[in-house]
Amino acid sequence: AYFMFVSLFQHKAQTLEIRLAVSRDGVNWSWPERNKAFIPLGEPGAFDSGSLYMGQGLLRAGDELWQYYGGSPLLHDEDASENPKSRFFSRIITRIDGYVSAEAGPQGGRFVTPPLSFTGNLLKLNVKVREGGNVRVGLLDEQGQAVQDRALDDCVPLTGDGVDVLVRWKTGGDVTSRAMKPTRLEVEMKEAGLYAFQFTMGFAGEG
Repeated sequence: AYFMFVSLFQHKAQTLEIRLAVSRDGVNWSWPERNKAFIPLGEPGAFDSGSLYMGQGLLRAGDELWQYYGGSPLLHDEDASENPKSRFFSRIITRIDGYVSAEAGPQGGRFVTPPLSFTGNLLKLNVKVREGGNVRVGLLDEQGQAVQDRALDDCVPLTGDGVDVLVRWKTGGDVTSRAMKPTRLEVEMKEAGLYAFQFTMGFAGEG
């Protein structure tokens, strides 16, 4: 995937804030959150209240991604040459793979993925579950039917906050039976944000 951190110019306000665009081929781009700034402007008078520009590159520090951006209180049509000390640099910290999340509030929510073909024997989530919430995952086969012992109702509810939380069902976490077969994930969430999921190799444990 390709990530572009665009300084979006608001003509009327003469400001620039940073938005996120993504692409799979570098040609066709989409906006995961079209009306939401990835880095919003600061409060009036703050160092980054007028125009923002993302720096190049990403730095990984453990389970975090670090990026740097230049911020200025100057508007787009104001002359920066007359204010040589008007641009400052700041760091933002994002959890690994944490740019966008599927969110569910207290009323809960549910979604089903397109068919996936995977290798590995474990399913792990990058997820943040808030107080009173949980996440459950079920596997669906080619016909959209629940996989035996890996259905939504068999899943042990996930709680907490982590980037590699193991999904487990009543009989364990092994998903080898579906490896390389078209499989959909049925995800049910309440008071939670799901950033990413991945299939990996490891010890699956018992029920």
